[in-house]
Amino acid sequence: MNWMIPIDVEAEWLPLQWCTSNPMPEGYWVPSQECVEYVMDIDPYCIETAWDFICLNLYEECLSDTEGCLDETACNYNPEAGGGNASCAYPGDLCSVATDCLNPGVWSAFCECETTLLDTDGDGICDGEEVFGCTHPEALNYDPSATEDDGSCEYPPAPVEGCTDDQATNFDPEATVDDGSCVYPPAPVEGCMDDQAINFDPEATVDDGSCQYPPPDDNTTEGNTTGNVTTNGTDNGQQGNNPSSNGTTNQTQNTNTTNEVEMQTCQGCCGETFEISITEVCPVVDCQACEETEATSSNAETVRTVMVLIVAVLVVGLVLTRRPPPDVDDVHSPDEDGF
Repeated sequence: MNWMIPIDVEAEWLPLQWCTSNPMPEGYWVPSQECVEYVMDIDPYCIETAWDFICLNLYEECLSDTEGCLDETACNYNPEAGGGNASCAYPGDLCSVATDCLNPGVWSAFCECETTLLDTDGDGICDGEEVFGCTHPEALNYDPSATEDDGSCEYPPAPVEGCTDDQATNFDPEATVDDGSCVYPPAPVEGCMDDQAINFDPEATVDDGSCQYPPPDDNTTEGNTTGNVTTNGTDNGQQGNNPSSNGTTNQTQNTNTTNEVEMQTCQGCCGETFEISITEVCPVVDCQACEETEATSSNAETVRTVMVLIVAVLVVGLVLTRRPPPDVDDVHSPDEDGF
């Protein structure tokens, strides 16, 4: 921005700042900027109220004491300069040297030192101040201080959708994003799992010990095997049916199927039998004398009658042969069983 002062000092106009890219207002001209600022520093009236004759005189005194460019071809030509051409600047000439960020500067037609930024990629940062690195925030090695991407960015692997719950039946250990597809096993169903029970539950998956079974049926004998061994003996040379020893051994094996328990038949007293588990031993039964049956009594009577007849015949025979009769007491009478 350059200062402009009014041509007519009697108009009492204020100095103005002028942008060289805009047309110059009428009634103003561009003086020596150094001298205008000098006047404003000495007399604030000249900038606050009006540029009058006093301000103009101070300005001319400054020019006489200041060297300036008197070359009309220079962009900073000042016909009112005190003298000397050492300060002349010409459009296109270098006005500054190059730096890491700036190209060499040149004078413009308005005597402004113009330079350009060394910015190859046009990002507003000069090439000498670029920081190379990864500039992508989503990268694993993102560098927030980097201004120039050097292609070194590293990215995480692409997400793998699937079931990430290890309790599910379709758990995917390689999944990184749960997609809601998890499938879980059905809840356990407690109940009786024994199909032989009356409360068997075919849908039960966990046996809870509640099985109930029907009461046992009457024993069913699938097979019986009985062996009887009887030994009779007579002592003292007696001929008759008085047994001195009588032993009976009965062995019975039953196979009963009732709730899978096998039974056996044991011999009791007087021809009776009873059943116990096959895992037990048949006990020895202490029996009392058995009562005679009608058949046994009839047989005994028949034997007695026969014996009486035999004795009678012998007596008659002896009488006829005049032999003494035999002693009836020596003849053994049959026992009550007829033997």
